[in-house]
Amino acid sequence: AQAPGLEAAPGGTSAREAADAEDGSQAETSAALPEVGHRRIWRARHNKWPDQTDGDPAWYRHNRHVLVYSFSGKPVYTRYGAEEGLSGTTGTLSAIVSKFTSFFFSSPGQGDSLRYFVAGDHIFAFLERGPLWLVCISKSGDTSHDMIKMLDRVHQQIITLLTAGVERTLHNRPNYDMRKIMDGTDAVVNSLIRWCTQDMCLQFEGLEPLPLPPAARSAAFEALRAVRVSNILCGWLMAEHRIVALVSNKQYRVHALDISLIVNIVMSTTSLRVGESWTPVCLPHLNDKAFAYAYISFVEDTDVGVVFLSMGSEGEQFYAISQEAAGTKQALRRTGCLDAIAHAIGRCPIDLRECAWGA
Repeated sequence: AQAPGLEAAPGGTSAREAADAEDGSQAETSAALPEVGHRRIWRARHNKWPDQTDGDPAWYRHNRHVLVYSFSGKPVYTRYGAEEGLSGTTGTLSAIVSKFTSFFFSSPGQGDSLRYFVAGDHIFAFLERGPLWLVCISKSGDTSHDMIKMLDRVHQQIITLLTAGVERTLHNRPNYDMRKIMDGTDAVVNSLIRWCTQDMCLQFEGLEPLPLPPAARSAAFEALRAVRVSNILCGWLMAEHRIVALVSNKQYRVHALDISLIVNIVMSTTSLRVGESWTPVCLPHLNDKAFAYAYISFVEDTDVGVVFLSMGSEGEQFYAISQEAAGTKQALRRTGCLDAIAHAIGRCPIDLRECAWGA
């Protein structure tokens, strides 16, 4: 399967240049240095073109749109443009969905809905999740299957940030403006879309591990296993977006997608990688109606982070985890594991062209 968004652009354009154009940065200066490694996905620069509306011809020239709106047609999120300037488009899309439903899916118990249609060189993919509709409009050669899968990830990312309680609110108050509580989360959703379209994240429901020698990996696991705090769901060490080691409570089955969505939040939010953070996150595959709490702390002057998920939200829980995390960082330094991780980060991602067959 081909990861969407990595196809060669016309005229021999590189995948990096195609990704820049797809991200709406084609009008920016070409003298800017291209992002490399994980920074091509988790970067501060995302030109949302906030002055564009659906009345502006330039808005229609973006290669891949992602829109989220409520079943009443109220815009919730747009990758490009201003949400308040897209009510005409979301209203039209809502009417199209309603018409298709009445024409083709009105039989009792059918439970189906519009999935996608093709118009010229564009594919319109739809995903219904409760009172929310998610739409991707692409002319980048994506398949409808990948587009719908990406929309499902976007929905789960929204739930990770807000819980499914927001859907109950929309059912009870159809005119509720979700943009108030979505404020500040654009960077997280934008990064997730880039992760899905510029990496293999979309093709696998798994975690990308950091390649490490067995001895260093064992030292990392032992540093996590030494933590003794009650009400801990799981904990892991991350190097950039890659997982070094992960341990979990025997009563909690870790779902890779939940971990990936939290990793995306951490990588997309600079403030979470400075000092110690204690932030609410929802785990959709455990309980999509409640928050857990994530303790996040990075080793100073490194891209190595320690994350613990806790069922308790009390201040005492934070301080208990903080003390244990300090011990974990000391163990990483003492065993030489931190140096091994730094060396492994410098060798990622692996270039398969440099690997000898059978080596």
